[in-house]
Amino acid sequence: MLLLCAGVRLLATWTITLRQAQMGQEFLAHFCRMLVTLHVSLVINHHRSLHFYDMIYLFGPIYAWWLFAFE
Repeated sequence: MLLLCAGVRLLATWTITLRQAQMGQEFLAHFCRMLVTLHVSLVINHHRSLHFYDMIYLFGPIYAWWLFAFE
């Protein structure tokens, strides 16, 4: 759970560097690997979390383009 919290904390900032985005995504990837070792089924959102670095690279900080509240 700490890996998830650390990853989200890094990725959900108003300003972010590509290094921070990479670290946040690595935390989320490690979190997903730990879930697999615990035999927890992964869902599509787990897969999508592995593409945040690319999206931040293309579009900037997540707060600027993610419309989660409206989805």
